[in-house]
Amino acid sequence: IPQAKERISMTAKQFKAWRERLGLSLTVAAEQLGVSRQAIKNYQNGQRPISKMVCLACMAIEAGLRCEKSFT
Repeated sequence: IPQAKERISMTAKQFKAWRERLGLSLTVAAEQLGVSRQAIKNYQNGQRPISKMVCLACMAIEAGLRCEKSFT
């Protein structure tokens, strides 16, 4: 987990390695991150920057944290 002063970021190569390490298909990664399958492809090939929110979500998923669809 990054320290408070560290910049939270993820490269396309790191993103692809994350997805492969967890054994996630493009579709499952998209569902878990709440983005389109095309966005996942764009993150992986460097055509779309990976936001801090997506980076943090990747860390949360890898740590085993999950959000429920409803908080009520």
